[in-house]
Amino acid sequence: MPMEGIICLIPDINEDTNAVAKVTKEKVQCFNSSNELELRLVVGQQFSCPDEAYTLYVKYAISKGFSVRKGKNYTFWKSSEIRAKLFLCNKEGESQRKSSKEVDNKQYYNLDTREKCGAQLYIAREKDSPWKVIKFVIEHTHELAASDELHLLKSARKISEAKSGTLESLVNAGIKTIHAFNYMEKECGGPEKVGFLKKDAYNLINQIKNSRISGGDCQQVFNHFQSRVTENSGFYWDADFDQEGKMYNFFWRDNRCCMDYECFGDIVTFDTTYLTNRYQLICAPFIGINHHGQNIMFGCAFLLDEKTSSFEWLFKAFLKAMGNKHPQTIFTDQCQAMINAIENVFPHTHHRLCQWHINKNAPSHFGSLNSEPEFKSLWKRCMKYCESEMEFEETWDEMMNKFKLHHHTWLNQMYKIRKKWSTAFSRDKFNCGLKSTSRSESANNALKEMCTRSTSLYDFVIGFEEVVRKWRTNEKEEDFRCKNGRPFLVVKNNPLLAQAAKVYTCAIYLKFQKELQEGTMGHAVVDVIPLEGISRMYKIKSHGIDKRVRTIVFDKSSQELKCSCKKFEYSGILCAHALKVLDHENVIEIPEKCINRRWTKEMKSRIHVVLHGESSEGSDLEESEMVFTNSTMRFVYDLVMQSKSHLETRKLLKDALENVALQLDS
Repeated sequence: MPMEGIICLIPDINEDTNAVAKVTKEKVQCFNSSNELELRLVVGQQFSCPDEAYTLYVKYAISKGFSVRKGKNYTFWKSSEIRAKLFLCNKEGESQRKSSKEVDNKQYYNLDTREKCGAQLYIAREKDSPWKVIKFVIEHTHELAASDELHLLKSARKISEAKSGTLESLVNAGIKTIHAFNYMEKECGGPEKVGFLKKDAYNLINQIKNSRISGGDCQQVFNHFQSRVTENSGFYWDADFDQEGKMYNFFWRDNRCCMDYECFGDIVTFDTTYLTNRYQLICAPFIGINHHGQNIMFGCAFLLDEKTSSFEWLFKAFLKAMGNKHPQTIFTDQCQAMINAIENVFPHTHHRLCQWHINKNAPSHFGSLNSEPEFKSLWKRCMKYCESEMEFEETWDEMMNKFKLHHHTWLNQMYKIRKKWSTAFSRDKFNCGLKSTSRSESANNALKEMCTRSTSLYDFVIGFEEVVRKWRTNEKEEDFRCKNGRPFLVVKNNPLLAQAAKVYTCAIYLKFQKELQEGTMGHAVVDVIPLEGISRMYKIKSHGIDKRVRTIVFDKSSQELKCSCKKFEYSGILCAHALKVLDHENVIEIPEKCINRRWTKEMKSRIHVVLHGESSEGSDLEESEMVFTNSTMRFVYDLVMQSKSHLETRKLLKDALENVALQLDS
C-alpha cells in the first residue's frame, strides 16, 4: 500500500479521536477494496461473459468515485457475433456543450460532463475462447467523487425489486411520488442509503405508467372494468365507438353508485371543466349529496368532445345504468350542447345553470357597469334574492330601465333563460339549497390531487376509485358518529331541538338549530289572520336589516306549513319563519310532513324506499324491481358485515336467511 495513502489518514490531534478513527477505518476499507478490484481487472484476467467484467468494473468505479458508460462493441469479420467490448468512464469524450444561444432558448438543459477522460476497460476474445482484459486504464483527468458522494453516481444508483414495489404501492395509494421518495429516504436511514435519487423514482413511475399504456391504455381500462363486472355483478360500464371501432366516449359506475342514486338521486351536479390532458378527454363525473351533506359519486365518464350527440349518448347511458330514474334537478355550466341534450334526454328534470360560472363570466359583458354599485346590487337580487317570479320581473325591469339596458345583447339572452339561473324560478323545486356546481368543482379538485396532467386513463380510473373510497369512508364514519351520539342542544329542554337531534343527521341538525334560533330570537309575529276552519295566516318580519314580511299559512288539523320563502320546498329544512310560527303555536313536535326523509339518520340503511313503499312519480315495474334489488342487497350486505366477527351472530343471520328461503320456496 502506498505510504501517502496512509499518511493522509492520520487524524488531527484536535479532532474527536473516536469519530476520526471510524472515518479512517471506512476509508482504508474502501481503499483496500478498490485495490483488490484493480488486481482482478489487470490485463490478462479472464471472464466467462462480458456482464461479469462489466459488473466488476462498475464495482471498482463506485469504490473509486466515477461512473461507467458502455462504449462501442466490435464484431468478428462478416459476422454479428461480438468479439470485443469497451467500458468507459462517463466523462470520456469531447465536450458536447452547445452554443450560449441554444442554451438560453431553453429553460432547462443538461450539464456538459465530458472531459476527455481516458479511463477505460477493454475486453476481447478469440473464437470459442474466454473473454480477457486487453486494456485497463486507471488514470482520470477529473476529480473523483468523495466518499459521501458515491451514492450520487449514476452507476451506484439502482432501484431494487422490493423498493420498486414499495414505491409503486405508495403512488397507487394516492401519495405523490416526491412524498413517497421522502418516506423511503427516512425508512432507509438517509439519502445515501436509499440507493437511488428522486429523479430515478420519477423515471420508474413513468416507466410503469408507460408500460400500461404500451399494452393499450383503453384496453387496460376495459380489462379493469371487465374484472370488476366479474367480481361484482352490479358493476356497469358502457362505451361509444366511432365508425372505425375506436373508443369515442365511455361511462362507468359501481353497484354502490346505483344504490346511492336510489336514495339521493334527486339532485345531480354535472361539470365537464376538468380535462385529462394526455388525451384531451373530458372528465364528466356525476355528483350527488348524501344525508350528511357530503359529496357522493353516481358515476363518471370520459368524453372526446362536448357535442350534443356526445352528451345525449352519456345521459342515456346514465339513465340506463340507473334504472331509467330521472333526477329532479340537475346543475350544469352554461354549455349550449349540454342544455340541448338535457332537454332531449331529461325533459322532466329541472335544469339549473351554475350561478358561479355565470357571475364569473358576467363582468366581461358588463363593461362600465362593473363600476356601478347599484347595478351590481340589482343584478345580485335578480340572481338569488328574489323570492317570487313577480319580484324578479319588477327588479329586472328596474335594472333595465334605470341603466337603459333594453338593447344589451347578453342581458337579453340571459333573460330568455332566466328560469335556469334565477332562484326566483326554482324555489318550489327541491335542490338541496344549491346554487352552483361547486360540488363538482370540489370533486374535480379531489381528482386533480390524485391525478396529474399526464395521467393515463387507467391510472385515472384507479385514482377515481380511490377518491370514491375515501368519500365512502367519510360517510361511514359520519354514520357511526350519528348512531353513537347526539349533538348538544343550545336550549336543553326545547322539544323541537330534541326531536331534531334524534331524527336528523348531525350536519343537518346544526342547520335546523340555526333556523330555530334565528326564528325564535330574530323574528317577530306582526299579524295573525284567521282563515277557513282552524287555519291561520301569519305575517313574520325579521328584526334585522331584511324588512321583508313573509306569510306563513299553518293548518292545525293537517299540521301543514307553507311559507312564502319556500325554503322547505327547495332545501328540505324548515325555515326560521315557519319555526317561529310553531313556537308561537306552542307546537312541541316537528310535523311529519315537515321532515324530509333524505336528511334523516334512517337514510343510512338504504332501504327506506322499500320499507315505506315510496317511489318517484312515473316509476314502472322495472324501476321498482331495481330499487328493491339494490336496497335489499345493501341491507343484507350490512347485516353480513355486522355479523361476520362472531360465530353466534353468523349463525343467527344464517338461520334467519335459511328460514326466509324456506318460506319463499313454500
